[in-house]
Amino acid sequence: MTTVDRNPWHLWRRWVAANAGGELVGLGGTFALTVYFFTQVADGGGAAAIGLTFLFAVLSGVVEATVVGLAQWWALHPWFPAVGRRTW
Repeated sequence: MTTVDRNPWHLWRRWVAANAGGELVGLGGTFALTVYFFTQVADGGGAAAIGLTFLFAVLSGVVEATVVGLAQWWALHPWFPAVGRRTW
């Protein structure tokens, strides 16, 4: 088992890096998928396209939140080892 660096600046840097990286991957990935989705599916218009766009927006939010949550768990896990990944 490794020891945890109790320096608060280490925790802060790790937290900021985890959130920045999580948002970069999460938001960047969902943005790329959204651009692809809108150029391929949503151009058709109509109620079906609107419904699919809404569903896609919700699902992309779930993906982004999951990526950020996993990054946050990774950052804080050494300080809070009892909190599991799924719990976080």
